[in-house]
Amino acid sequence: MNIKFEIKNANRMTQALLNAGPKVKQQVNNVAKNNAEKGMAIAKRYAPKDTRFLMNNIITSYDGGDAVIHSRAGYSGYQEWGTRYQTGTPFMRPMLKDIRPQYMKDLENVAKGAFK
Repeated sequence: MNIKFEIKNANRMTQALLNAGPKVKQQVNNVAKNNAEKGMAIAKRYAPKDTRFLMNNIITSYDGGDAVIHSRAGYSGYQEWGTRYQTGTPFMRPMLKDIRPQYMKDLENVAKGAFK
């Protein structure tokens, strides 16, 4: 089960920044990587720690300018959203809520430097 989250409006800003030049592109990639690592740490903090399997299987990967925070645990979707028999214990959604303001601020700072 895969769950995909995107931060709205960040894609348009990111695309504009990626077209601004190689130095800015590197800065955007660094923002994505740094915030993905912070997001992974936050998701691990929110993840249930009964067996620590879920927490230990939250990883980050990078593909071009995209940073992905992913849980390799097969049951992570059920843990995030719950089932008809039990409520979930969200760990990705709260992480996104926590990391979004810093991510947007970091992108804005890159944009201010790129378009001076």
